[in-house]
Amino acid sequence: MRFVFCSDRCVEQCRLFKGGSCALLVQDAGKGMVRDNAMHGHEVGEVEVRSNGAPLLAGNRIHDSKGSGILVDGAGGEYHRNDIYGNARAGIRLRGGGSALFTHNRVSAGAQSGVVVEALSFGTLESNVIVFNGHCGIELRDDGDATLRLNVVSRNGHFGLLFYNGAQGLVQGNDINAVSVGHFCSLLGLFSLYIGPLLTLVRTVGNDIKANGMSGIAVMLNASPRIIGNHIHSNLQCGLCFMHGGKGVVQGNHVHANAWAGIRIESQADPMLIRNSIYNGLHHGIQVCEGGRGSVQGNTIFRNAATGIKIRSEGAPRVVGNKICDGFRIGVHVAHTAQGEIRLNAIYNNQARWVWLWLWLWLWLWLCVRIHAYIHTHTCV
Repeated sequence: MRFVFCSDRCVEQCRLFKGGSCALLVQDAGKGMVRDNAMHGHEVGEVEVRSNGAPLLAGNRIHDSKGSGILVDGAGGEYHRNDIYGNARAGIRLRGGGSALFTHNRVSAGAQSGVVVEALSFGTLESNVIVFNGHCGIELRDDGDATLRLNVVSRNGHFGLLFYNGAQGLVQGNDINAVSVGHFCSLLGLFSLYIGPLLTLVRTVGNDIKANGMSGIAVMLNASPRIIGNHIHSNLQCGLCFMHGGKGVVQGNHVHANAWAGIRIESQADPMLIRNSIYNGLHHGIQVCEGGRGSVQGNTIFRNAATGIKIRSEGAPRVVGNKICDGFRIGVHVAHTAQGEIRLNAIYNNQARWVWLWLWLWLWLWLCVRIHAYIHTHTCV
């Protein structure tokens, strides 16, 4: 069975399955309400909204199609409390200049990305749970734009958030991590937040970015985001990594308990780090290397297992007015061929506290064992 809306209709409590096309097509400014239905197993997707359609979809189960769960192409509408899972392509795809609102949906177990916003479209995603998707949790690309608030983006196969090729957006108050709340971390999920080439207008404000298999946030290829007031912690590599000309402003963040450097700057990257707290890391607080630059001003860097700030391999940062203290090794280490400006910093009480360092390392080893056990004993969604 297939429903086609070109006007205002209502579909409730139906089961639509295994058709040759989509289960529901809304087009030509069609509206209506689609509520509490089950749609699954269709060849080209389950729901398609085109040509200025603007339906209300609520409480539906949309799953196991060979295309996208919901495709909004040059249209709009509101989508609330739907369970979208097991689709061969994106759970939700918004393209063609459309603008839609998605709230309180669960998008899970898709073969590709959970949500894709592309081609000059605009989406608002609030309070959704986006988990266990094979590629990204949320992918914005090709001049797509979105406002992302209060979502949980967890345990996706690659990036938690991917911004690429002119994408824009506001990212605020999300929980972006590799495991559900209550567990330590997972080897699933690579970068929690990846900001790709040509992106200049993403702001990352007030997020909790944690427990990812690689870095919490990666900025590269001349991207220039504003990263303000986040907690970035417990990642299996760096908290933040700037590379290949990445720029931006990192201000007022708490960066702590990451396995590698709290912040790493390399390969001509040139960010501004202002008034951050960088602490309890298992390696360097800040590492600048391979021609990285950057401005490091007014930060508090303390209780890191290795050097507070490590500069090497032609790194050349400007380090001014920071407090670097209580580290397990040297406060600031400038290695051969490194350059830069270091002045007006308070550097004190850094020493080799090997007993505490070994305790940190043993704790991290114990966590890794627990992670391995969790992955092999919890395989269902």
